[in-house]
Amino acid sequence: MNKREKLLDVLEELKEKDRHKFIFHLKSLKERPPCSQIENLQDIGLAEILIEFYGENKAWEVTKGVLSKIPRNDLLQKHFSNEERMDTSTPTKKHDVHERFQDKTKSDVCRENARKQNLNSHVFGKHSKNKHKSKRPLVTERQLMILAGNFGKEWKNIGIQFLGFANYEIEQFDEGNTDFKMKVFYMLLHWKMRGKEKATPHKLYKILSKPDVPLSIDKLSCLQKEKRK
Repeated sequence: MNKREKLLDVLEELKEKDRHKFIFHLKSLKERPPCSQIENLQDIGLAEILIEFYGENKAWEVTKGVLSKIPRNDLLQKHFSNEERMDTSTPTKKHDVHERFQDKTKSDVCRENARKQNLNSHVFGKHSKNKHKSKRPLVTERQLMILAGNFGKEWKNIGIQFLGFANYEIEQFDEGNTDFKMKVFYMLLHWKMRGKEKATPHKLYKILSKPDVPLSIDKLSCLQKEKRK
């Protein structure tokens, strides 16, 4: 099993609360992907963006370090060798007092922002608690990844004409990724993030199954199965 597959296995074992902690600590790193790209990502999307930004080897090292901060020692023991775990537990000697103070300040700011976000969720969540119970499940990143592999050369046209993206946004997806499948995946992922609670498999299926969309119905099977449940 290569590190790409191992990284996905680790992230898939994170519970939702731990995944939020993982992203929280990832944001505090000096060298990290943009916050807007890692916010609300699930296991597959998070693994892909870590590998794309760091490369496989460094993404594995970064994941090891973040797991030690959550902490999820059980995952460290399960997926990392004794030598790798010893590296994680060894205090770094590269940071001087000033750098440690800066890191602590950044961490304090992140904790305060997280506290405010949790407070807002608690206050406003009470009013919509009953409303959320009846909501349909959102489309998953796994479904979006499968669907992205079914798109063809007309993906830009679909993005602009049917998913509501501007041309400059499509160009960003195109230029920001070398792999064709990932270009389409990030377009679909941003559609999900933009749609929020309305980004359901049923909604996406309804859009892409229109007669004038240059995509055959059989390519939407990953959404149709969810729709029928």
